[in-house]
Amino acid sequence: MRLFSYIYFPGWPGTRRPAFGARTISGAYLPMTHHIPTYEIPQPSWAQAVDFQIYPFKSQAALEEGLSAMPIKTDIPHRHNFFEIFVFFQGKGMHMIDFQTYPVASPSIHFISPGQVHLLSSQLPFHGYVLAFSQQLWDHKRSGDRALSHLPFFSPFCQQPFIDLTAENQAYIERVLQNIRIDQLQAHPSSREITRSYLKALLLYCERLYEQQSPDSGRDEDRSVALAAHYQSLIEQHFILQHQVKFYADALHISPDHLNRVCKQVLGQKAGELLLNRILLEAKRLLLYSAMTQKEIAYHLHFKDPSYFCRIFKRKNGCSPLSFRQQMQEKYHR
Repeated sequence: MRLFSYIYFPGWPGTRRPAFGARTISGAYLPMTHHIPTYEIPQPSWAQAVDFQIYPFKSQAALEEGLSAMPIKTDIPHRHNFFEIFVFFQGKGMHMIDFQTYPVASPSIHFISPGQVHLLSSQLPFHGYVLAFSQQLWDHKRSGDRALSHLPFFSPFCQQPFIDLTAENQAYIERVLQNIRIDQLQAHPSSREITRSYLKALLLYCERLYEQQSPDSGRDEDRSVALAAHYQSLIEQHFILQHQVKFYADALHISPDHLNRVCKQVLGQKAGELLLNRILLEAKRLLLYSAMTQKEIAYHLHFKDPSYFCRIFKRKNGCSPLSFRQQMQEKYHR
C-alpha cells in the first residue's frame, strides 16, 4: 500500500490545496511517496537501449517535427541516474536543486548531475531543450577527455549550476542543438559517435562561458584537486554502504591520513567530514521529500543503530531529524 501526503509551494502554478492534515512546504502541493522517484533515460519503444535523448519543452513539443516532449514530470521532486542539461531560450520560473532555489531567467542553461534531487516550476512557458545523457556515452572512447565531474558545473563542489547566455551565445548553442536534432532523427549507425562529438563541443563551450562568468572557478589540474574530485566521485558511488574513510583511501591507493590532508588542503574539510556531510544530505532529502520515518531512513543509510543516526544528525545540524522535518515545513509554509 502506498502512502501519500503533500508538499505545498505557494504561488507555484498547477497546484491545489490538500486535504486536512497534508504536509506543507513553501507553497505547491506535491505528492510525497515513501521514496524519492529515481528515473533512467526514457527509452523509445522502437529502439534498443539509448544513452542520449533530446526533448523540447512540452509548451513547444507540438511545434517540433519528429521530437516528443520529456516524458518525465519535472515539477515534482525527483532524481535520475543520468546527467541533464536544461537549455532555456524563453520562459521564466524556479529551479529547486538540493535545498537551493535558483531563478530561471532566459536565455540560460542549468546543469543537473546524477543523484541530485530537483524540481522545475514555470511561471511563463519554457521554450528550449532538455538533454539527457549517461556517463557511459561520455566514457565511450574517452581517450584522455576529462571526467564529467571535472567540469565546473558538474563538480560535486559546484555552487552555481547554471550559466546565462548572451544573444551570441544563444545563437551558437542553437546551431549545436540543431545539428544534434538532425542527427538524432537520421538514426544512422554513426549517430552515437557524432552526438558525442557535438555534446563534447557543447560542454566545452559551456565550460568557457562558466569560467568567464565565475572567474574564481578556474580549472586546476593539480594532482591534489584531481584526487579530491576522485574521492568525491567514490563517495557518490558508495556512501550508502561504506561509512569508513579507510575504504575510500584503499580504493585510491593512499593512506587515510594522506586523504585527510588532501581534502583539508583542497576543500577545507577532512575526508570524514565530507563523507558524513554527504550521508546527512541524503538524510535531509529523504526527510523533506519522502514519507519515510527516521528509523527507516537510518536503516536505508545503513546505520545499524537508529539512535546513533539521530545523535549524529543532531550533532551536525543542531536538531533531531524530526525537528529538521518540522522546521523545514514551518520555514516554507505561508
